[in-house]
Amino acid sequence: MTKRLRRRLRATVRSLEDDVRHVKSMQACRSVLASEWWRRAGTVFVYLASEYEVDTSPLLEAAWRDGKNVLVPRREDRGRSIVSVAIQDWLDCLPAGDGVLEPLKGMATDLADAELVVLPGLGFDLRGARLGRGRGAYEGLIAPAAVRAHRCGLAFEEQIVEHIQMPASNRLLHSLVTDAEVRDFAGCT
Repeated sequence: MTKRLRRRLRATVRSLEDDVRHVKSMQACRSVLASEWWRRAGTVFVYLASEYEVDTSPLLEAAWRDGKNVLVPRREDRGRSIVSVAIQDWLDCLPAGDGVLEPLKGMATDLADAELVVLPGLGFDLRGARLGRGRGAYEGLIAPAAVRAHRCGLAFEEQIVEHIQMPASNRLLHSLVTDAEVRDFAGCT
């Protein structure tokens, strides 16, 4: 069932035209930037978007402009794990083999210092569950108890589904931001 849902969500997102995806990305990013948890965060972890994800470049630009510390993902172990790396600007990154930007260098930084973590996903439900690509890399990044950051999913409204089955060890999101609205979830730890 999960494989079928991933296939359906990939097809849905890929069916969005580039200009529609751009407009929706800008709307979602404006909502993140207007949030209280964005304003309060001094250190933010923001994913670097692939072609079909919500474009996070407005968040990164705003973070640098506002003097925030910016952490981004670097894939390791053939994409099975992710570490966070501090970057100062776009020159700190190059496209990886799949075209997604990644930090060129830099040591892994403890995510426990982040106050906000912005996460991608293929799908999200209205409890705050997130469906990733199936490798568990982001779950491994945010799993440690020391990571107390506000966890925010960022998606297109088309990526919302009724229910996502996830392991009990996975952490629910505190918020989900789409091009249509901001959803805050109660009871997340």
